[in-house]
Amino acid sequence: MNPPIDDRKEYSNNFLSTNSPIYERFSQHTPRCHRGFDLRVWLNNEKNLTRTTCFCPPSFYGDMCQYQNQRISLTIQFRVLSDSWSTLFAIIVSLIDHSKQRIIHSYEQFTYL
Repeated sequence: MNPPIDDRKEYSNNFLSTNSPIYERFSQHTPRCHRGFDLRVWLNNEKNLTRTTCFCPPSFYGDMCQYQNQRISLTIQFRVLSDSWSTLFAIIVSLIDHSKQRIIHSYEQFTYL
């Protein structure tokens, strides 16, 4: 038989109080890895040496998953007339910073014949 509702309430209030050290430890925990999984790696069991590392999802990178990968997908289709088989296409792709300086971070040139 189940205990009365009043008895259950007392039991649940005594289960984990807000002054408990366990509660304090969890409430003070701040996530170290931005969007990743924080993992503790054991280096030496005898000396109890550990190190933490982050497993980042594909869209983030860095020591703490602090940088975001950005992808650009581009599909280009050209129609060439049958009498001009030797048309040369040169495509230049540049990644330019969106600021007043307009810094080119990287570029690539593709040439097709």
